[in-house]
Amino acid sequence: MNSTFLITLALAFCCYILPAIVYNMVYSRSNPIAHFASPAFIPMCLSIALISSVAYFVFYDNTQFLTSMSFWALFIPFTLALLINIIGTRTPQLTPIGIVLSAIACAFIIPDNAISAVAPFPLIYNRLLIAVSWVLFCYMFKYSNTEDTMSITQALTVCIGIAALGMINAIPPFIGIIALFFITGLLALLTFNWYPARIKLKDIDVLCLGFIVFSLMTWAIAENALSCIIIYNLYLIIDFVIAVLFSCTFLPKFKVLIQNTSLRQAINNGVSPTIAIYFSYRIQIFLIFLGTFQALSPNKFSLILVSSLITIWLLYRLRTLQPEAVATQNNINRNILEDMQNRIDDLKQHIEEEDKF
Repeated sequence: MNSTFLITLALAFCCYILPAIVYNMVYSRSNPIAHFASPAFIPMCLSIALISSVAYFVFYDNTQFLTSMSFWALFIPFTLALLINIIGTRTPQLTPIGIVLSAIACAFIIPDNAISAVAPFPLIYNRLLIAVSWVLFCYMFKYSNTEDTMSITQALTVCIGIAALGMINAIPPFIGIIALFFITGLLALLTFNWYPARIKLKDIDVLCLGFIVFSLMTWAIAENALSCIIIYNLYLIIDFVIAVLFSCTFLPKFKVLIQNTSLRQAINNGVSPTIAIYFSYRIQIFLIFLGTFQALSPNKFSLILVSSLITIWLLYRLRTLQPEAVATQNNINRNILEDMQNRIDDLKQHIEEEDKF
């Protein structure tokens, strides 16, 4: 067990415990601050930013990278996300302007060689492409906030996937370490956002969370992991596209976009939110495995189509989930477990009888 591993674990623990302490203090039922403030995003973002900055000076090794990664490209997205959160909380009308300007600023501080690796276009077009994608992702990510835990778990899907890519050296291990800090920071928030949540994420919190998650995705994309990143985001992308298509029908029940998501439709069908949320978790865990296997494939886009078709099918199952089907599935699972237990008991009895002889 080398020193790098121990230091990484220590920093990751700090990234969890620091925001968790703040959340526990602020959201304690006896604490009056909880009635006047809702700092859901700020403690997590600050902890990830500070710990990642320390890690940059301790672990960053340019020889690991196909391109490069500057300190400012790491640090500035967190700073701008904090500013967006503060300004957007006080003056929501300025939020779109803040996100657009911040995305442009972040796109233009990425090193030239990293930007060149994004797409085969001139640098200025690649920077504009990144900026536009950054803004679109933030607003698409906003619609992940359909129920408690959903935005955080979709962010975790991306971060866990990128951490896995770092572990198998598909991308520089340093990016995997930063992803680990994202994971522990998000877990601290998830502890309080678990259904039913003590911390409710506001739209501005989700927008800012999407902003910093996209920065992590950008570093991985520059290291030739675009196809993996797409697969990790398929739940969010496909669910959003389906919701938009339903809203284009102009039917009254599909008028509100956020009500068209698969999870919300399952809940509207009478399925318990807990069951619907756990079903969505299984889809996202499956995408983590598919995205990581994509990194090992000789064709870097070979699994995207298959993953998309599977995700569409699973989202359809979630959207059409019925309470009766859930009960039937639970009965099937219970019968399987009981049958397995009976088999084990029979095997034990058989072994005991043989021992007597």
